[in-house]
Amino acid sequence: MNKQFFVDAAAAHRLLSQGYKVLAVGNQQEFTFQQSHLPGAIYFDTNEIESEENGWNILPAQQCQQVFIKKGITVDTPVLIYSSNLNAACRVAFVAYWLGINQIKILEDGLRSWVYPLEQGTVEVEKAEDFGTRIPRRPEILISTSEDLLQAKSRNPELILASVRSREEYSGATSNYSYIEQAGEPEGAIFTPASCGKDDVADLLTADHRLKPLSEIDQAWQTAGLNPEKEIVFYCGTGWRASTAFFVAKELGWSQIRLFDGGWYDWSKKHNQNPKKFPLKKTL
Repeated sequence: MNKQFFVDAAAAHRLLSQGYKVLAVGNQQEFTFQQSHLPGAIYFDTNEIESEENGWNILPAQQCQQVFIKKGITVDTPVLIYSSNLNAACRVAFVAYWLGINQIKILEDGLRSWVYPLEQGTVEVEKAEDFGTRIPRRPEILISTSEDLLQAKSRNPELILASVRSREEYSGATSNYSYIEQAGEPEGAIFTPASCGKDDVADLLTADHRLKPLSEIDQAWQTAGLNPEKEIVFYCGTGWRASTAFFVAKELGWSQIRLFDGGWYDWSKKHNQNPKKFPLKKTL
């Protein structure tokens, strides 16, 4: 299968001469970025599009749009996104795609296999005049809260809720987050092989941090119970791993895919407030 979003180092290097705006994604890592980054790259902190005050959910579209505008990016700007953590890159890529940016490429292994010249320092950025479209252009791909998820399930009882959390999280052995006290999963969630911990998607990657063959992932996911003909909603703890799974599903050609951004963090809080309305999956 030809990939639409993920690229390797050689392909990414070719994009540098094709007008792509490069975003180096980090989480309070601007100093590290200044020491070494792709030529012309602009630093993009994940805290610019999500916040602790917002439950680590994606911020309102208008706020996110302004972040891209300030970096000189419009709906028609081709962007190449990378990070030392693939999930961080996919998190920003998801917001870009949700807003409506058309040309998005994600460097699948960050700088691990990069053999070309790098730069240091910061890059001067010219702010764009406007984003160029009404936002969000793809509102249907984002389910923000647990209440929104319940509404989606009421509209489509056959909706598949796909947990890309680790086996330990899915079994209820751990929440895997210092700020999420309760372990468990929403009722009806299907374990979807993807991660071994809260910061990785190791089950989707080879030993050299490249995506596994898409046919292999497709088989594993369908064996787990995912049906590409149905509506599938990916989630994790707070949306990072689910963002990566979302783009993998896009590569597979699955069309009815969405992201439950609130994830286990939001569902667990709502469960504590109203256990009947937000029930948990029975532990294994």
